[in-house]
Amino acid sequence: MLGVGPFYLVQRKGRYYLLTTKNLSQIFGPVTKEEVLPLVTFYEKVFGRRFATIVTESKPTTERDAPPDKTEITASPEGFKVKLILHNGHHHEFIAEKHLLVRPDGTIEVTQEEKIIKDLGQGYFF
Repeated sequence: MLGVGPFYLVQRKGRYYLLTTKNLSQIFGPVTKEEVLPLVTFYEKVFGRRFATIVTESKPTTERDAPPDKTEITASPEGFKVKLILHNGHHHEFIAEKHLLVRPDGTIEVTQEEKIIKDLGQGYFF
């Protein structure tokens, strides 16, 4: 698998899994409301923007990078609707909004792709 990018191998109960978006629920499901935010944070670090931070509080460090909103989780008949607010400072700095549906079995579905809601200009490079 050389050259195909990053991949993750997870061991659970003596079995090894090549972690994908499809088998994530088999490893980490079922989930309760308290487990949704940690699961979504892990999902974003592995399958989304690795360098982005999930905004859970509206307390800005400066007025320039004050997030216009914060991440919200609401229960629905299908599971948990997540309005994810991300702050990315890598290469291009911005705050974005993304909507997910986390089903009780741990399946995560992107219901609205990420869109920039506040552009902060050039980010940092390394």
